[in-house]
Amino acid sequence: RGRGRVELATDMLCWQDISGGMGGGDDHFKAMRDGIQKAKVVVVFLSERYLHSANCITEFVHAIRSLKHVIPVLLEDWQGSSKKWSDRCRSCMRGAAREPDRIALNSFDWSRCQSFAPPIRMDRSEQSMRVVEQYISACILRRLHRGS
Repeated sequence: RGRGRVELATDMLCWQDISGGMGGGDDHFKAMRDGIQKAKVVVVFLSERYLHSANCITEFVHAIRSLKHVIPVLLEDWQGSSKKWSDRCRSCMRGAAREPDRIALNSFDWSRCQSFAPPIRMDRSEQSMRVVEQYISACILRRLHRGS
């Protein structure tokens, strides 16, 4: 639903790693790498579960290693402040990451997160989802207009 509205607002196709990004039997990691590689912008929906999921961390690591611009969306169960989102990611992800990802996280210049879009909070209400969709669309259009 939201993906379709963002696609209409930006005239861009969106790849999503759930509900449409991959089919049964697809290689999850290859599909994720290909999707991120083709992306101009990566929207990361951060939750407590995301921070402790090795697969989600692999996705995040691939996005930052590929020098993608990240739009962080903090979901309802996010614990901590919006301003310190990257510090929370760094501390939680290091503990849950697979070894190659842990090495990448340790070598990543976390100050680069300051160049990402400011995080936005989202709850399950329809109004919140609309606001987040508009924010994501605006961030994507600004990024594309800049050409980076």
